[in-house]
Amino acid sequence: MLARAMNSKAYHFERCIVYLIVNKMKTKGLKHKPVAEKAWPHLSSPSVAWRAIRNAPKTRQPQRITISDTVALCEVVDLSFPELALEAKMLIDQGWTADDFDRQD
Repeated sequence: MLARAMNSKAYHFERCIVYLIVNKMKTKGLKHKPVAEKAWPHLSSPSVAWRAIRNAPKTRQPQRITISDTVALCEVVDLSFPELALEAKMLIDQGWTADDFDRQD
């Protein structure tokens, strides 16, 4: 079941969303921990949650991200969620896969 989930269009879309957020953060010089803390102040360890979402372990898939959590990140990073979703769709249509992100160090 894990292999099927990791090959689904939804999985690639979700990973592309995370990839785009991470790239936007790099472009703006934003650090992961403060962004996670601002996006999810209700969590006891927001930076741990964000790390689990963005880093794909070699033996299993990364933590899933909800739409509400994505919108919260977008607000902190100053991204439009609809534009982000459209950009992700366009990248995937051009052949982007989750492997392009998950293999990055």
